[in-house]
Amino acid sequence: MRLSASGGKQSTLSSFWLDQNPIVDCHSRHGLPRNDNNPVQKLFWSLTALLLPIATYAQADAKVGGQLGGEYGLKAAAKNAKYKVDLDFTKALNGLIATAFGILGVLFLGMVIYGGFNWMTSMGDSEKVDAGKNTLVWAVTGLGVVIASYAISTFVISSIYG
Repeated sequence: MRLSASGGKQSTLSSFWLDQNPIVDCHSRHGLPRNDNNPVQKLFWSLTALLLPIATYAQADAKVGGQLGGEYGLKAAAKNAKYKVDLDFTKALNGLIATAFGILGVLFLGMVIYGGFNWMTSMGDSEKVDAGKNTLVWAVTGLGVVIASYAISTFVISSIYG
């Protein structure tokens, strides 16, 4: 027999059902407080209920402009959003190169942080100090190679394609 929330005793059948069903009373089984009036949960589910129909409506009208006979597809949507859709090969290649060098810059930053951390936590151990210094030296060398390759690729692309 268990005590119910009202202070009385529950019947044997309901107590058996609560013991056998893991979903019904999972909060009290695991010692978690049951809070059905959590304001964060209420806010989350209210915003979800409010914004989900808007998100699904955005997918419903694939035609740009919403009129019959309008243009369809990504190119039409990009034109409607005032994006430049007439990219040539050099612009696409420059964008690809800029993205690659951005990733390499983040890698350089990570290597500098890693080398500096190793150096600072070496506690006087000469092998760890040397390892940290070598990491920093190779990171700076890699940055020099990246800058030189950017300069060379920019020069080659501008001289070939004008």
